[in-house]
Amino acid sequence: MKEAVIGQILFFGASILFGASLLMVYDVIRGFRRAWIHKSFFVILEDLVFWMFVGIASFVFLCGYNQGQPRGFFFFGLLLGMAAYYWKGSPYILKISTLLFGKLRHILGAGFHLANRPAVRIKRNIKWKLKKERQSVKMVLKRGGKRGGFHEKKEKK
Repeated sequence: MKEAVIGQILFFGASILFGASLLMVYDVIRGFRRAWIHKSFFVILEDLVFWMFVGIASFVFLCGYNQGQPRGFFFFGLLLGMAAYYWKGSPYILKISTLLFGKLRHILGAGFHLANRPAVRIKRNIKWKLKKERQSVKMVLKRGGKRGGFHEKKEKK
């Protein structure tokens, strides 16, 4: 009898930690969203993937700890863990994840800029050469094609 009660108390404590960890994962997603602002379609897609993850993780948790039987105190422990994490840990994890994703965005942006530099230089050279050719074509057209080529006047006989 004692082992059954201790097992249920441990299950309740594990469900509190599980609820806090689920909300921590969501805070990491929120930090990602703050660093990379994107359209609402992708926000909805991220939420859908997160809630699918929560459903699967909850099922695995229940199967592993309580033979798949959902109990009322599991849901109470889940909510209690989420509430405790939200009030105590969420601001810190959100700041840290936003900072880390911001640094990652900066590093990736600098890497992309370095990798893109040769392409920009090539584009600039091609643009300059085309502009130069365009100017020479304009000059020939303004002169009316008088310099050699197809538009030379034929001599009168």
